[in-house]
Amino acid sequence: MDVGTSLTESFTVTSADGTEHQIDVTVNGTEDPTIISNYQPGAVTEDTAGILTDSGSLTITDLDAGEALFNTTVTKLNNGDGQSPLGNLTIDANGNWTYTVDNSLSGVQELGDGITRDEVFQVTSIDGSVSQTIVVTITGVDGARPLSAESLEL
Repeated sequence: MDVGTSLTESFTVTSADGTEHQIDVTVNGTEDPTIISNYQPGAVTEDTAGILTDSGSLTITDLDAGEALFNTTVTKLNNGDGQSPLGNLTIDANGNWTYTVDNSLSGVQELGDGITRDEVFQVTSIDGSVSQTIVVTITGVDGARPLSAESLEL
């Protein structure tokens, strides 16, 4: 039963002396807790040509009718180093998310071999009662170095 709704049931009972009494029982609806589950962090590796992508899905459970959905607005959050995300994350109402970032961005290309950068996003349930943070980690790799005459040995 949804919050703000109620249901009243009336019963007539007869006491031992034959007197009838009406008993009313009222049940009031409450906000059922929304639960987000199935979270797995995302990951991409730089120096793959073009747009780097990863995707995943979240599960949402809410007993209130029509509320087991996600708001499709995503909030970008700063990571632990105070950096805002370079990429973007989208989510549909059913919890399927996709992360994209352009590999050619300087913030991606300057990551050294094995150095990581966390991209942090927040999504919320359609009723706004619960949120989930999604972290996608970009991992740097050493790019190919151009050959020079000095580096060749014959």
